[in-house]
Amino acid sequence: MATPRLYITAADLISPAGWGPHVHLDGLFSDRCFLRREGAYIQGRLPAKIREALDQSAEEKSLKHQDPLTRLAVLLVRGMAEKNRIASEFGVVFGSSRGPTHRLESSIHDHLQHKKLHPLTSPTSTASSLPAAVARDIGLEGPSLFVSAACSTGLHAVIQAAASVHMGLAKGMIAGGAEFSNTEYTLDMLQAAKVYAASDASEYPCQPGGDERTGMVLSEGAAAVILDSDPWFPPLGELVGWGAATEKSTLTGISADGAVLGKAIQKALDTADLKADDIDLIVGHGAGTKKGDAAELAAYDDIFAGRVPIVFHKWMFGHMLGASACASLILGMHHLIQGQLPPHPYLGFGEAGRGERRLHQQRHLLVTALGFGGNAAAVIVKNPALSQV
Repeated sequence: MATPRLYITAADLISPAGWGPHVHLDGLFSDRCFLRREGAYIQGRLPAKIREALDQSAEEKSLKHQDPLTRLAVLLVRGMAEKNRIASEFGVVFGSSRGPTHRLESSIHDHLQHKKLHPLTSPTSTASSLPAAVARDIGLEGPSLFVSAACSTGLHAVIQAAASVHMGLAKGMIAGGAEFSNTEYTLDMLQAAKVYAASDASEYPCQPGGDERTGMVLSEGAAAVILDSDPWFPPLGELVGWGAATEKSTLTGISADGAVLGKAIQKALDTADLKADDIDLIVGHGAGTKKGDAAELAAYDDIFAGRVPIVFHKWMFGHMLGASACASLILGMHHLIQGQLPPHPYLGFGEAGRGERRLHQQRHLLVTALGFGGNAAAVIVKNPALSQV
C-alpha cells in the first residue's frame, strides 16, 4: 500500500495574544508583547474574553469537572470543527507538558486536608482525559491518545498523528497541544531550574536568541492542526518531513553544540528527501534561555551555515510549553505562504537591524522544538502552491 501524502488543511491557536492566526500575525508585525508581571513572575495569561469563555465552559455538563487545560483544548477544536471538515473517522493526538495541573494540585491539596475526593477525580486528572474529551465533544470515532515530550510536545503530536495515518489507523487526525499551568508551584519549579526570565526584565522580557536574554516566560495557550490524506479544499501546507532524537545531557538542556537538534533536523530532511539548501525558513524553538538558545543556534549554523532566515515567536506570547511548537508550525506556514517575516523587536543572532525581511524563495519551512530531558523534534512543511492536491 502506498504511503498517503499528508496535508494540513486547517489550523488554529489561542495564546495571550488572542485567538486565531491573524491576530498573532498582527501582533508579530507590530512589535506587540503580551507578557506582563503578575505577582513575583512575568507571565503570559489568556485575554479576559477567552478566560470568560473558558469559565463558561465549566457550566456545560460534559465539561464541568474537567481541568481548564482540557476545556481550553475542547474550545479550540470545537471552533475548528465548526469551520472545517472533520470526518467522524478521524482521530486525535493531543498533548501537554504539565497535564491537568489545576485538577491535580487541587485534588492533592484536598487529599492532604483529609477531604473526600470527587468520584471523577481520577478520570479528569488523568492525562488522556484531554484527547478523550476533544474526541467526545466533536464526535470522533478514530484513535485518541495523549503525548507528552516537555516543550517538544506540539511537534511530537503532529509526528504521531502522521504515523497514525500512515499505519492506516485513520485517514485524518487532529494534532496539537495545550498548556494551562501558570500556578505558583509550576512557576517556582521553573525558577528553581534556573531557566526563568528575570522579573525586572525589559519591555521584551523574553528575547529568544537576543544578546540580553535572561530566560523563558511561562504562558497559557493551545494550538492544533488538522492532518488529512484526502483534502477537499486547498491546504495550508503539505507535511513532508519529520524527525526526532534524544541525547544524554542534562535534565533541563542539551549539549552546547546542539547535536541532538541537528540529528532531528537531518532525519526530517532525509524523510522529506531534501537537502539543507531546500529549506527557505526556520521557525525555531527559541525559549529565551542563555544556554538553550546558544545550542540551538549552533545546530542551525552547523547545518545551514547562516544561509536560512530564522524566526522566533516566544518574545510575543511566551512559552506555552506543550502548545508552543504547534503554534510555531501554524504561524510558520503563514510566513512561508506570504513570504514576509516578522522582525524581532530586539537585536540578536546576527540581525543587522529591525528592517523588513522577505523570503528569497518560498518552498519549504522547517519547524523545530527542544524539551527537558534532551529531546528534540523537527518537521518540514512544503508550500501548498508547490503541491499537486
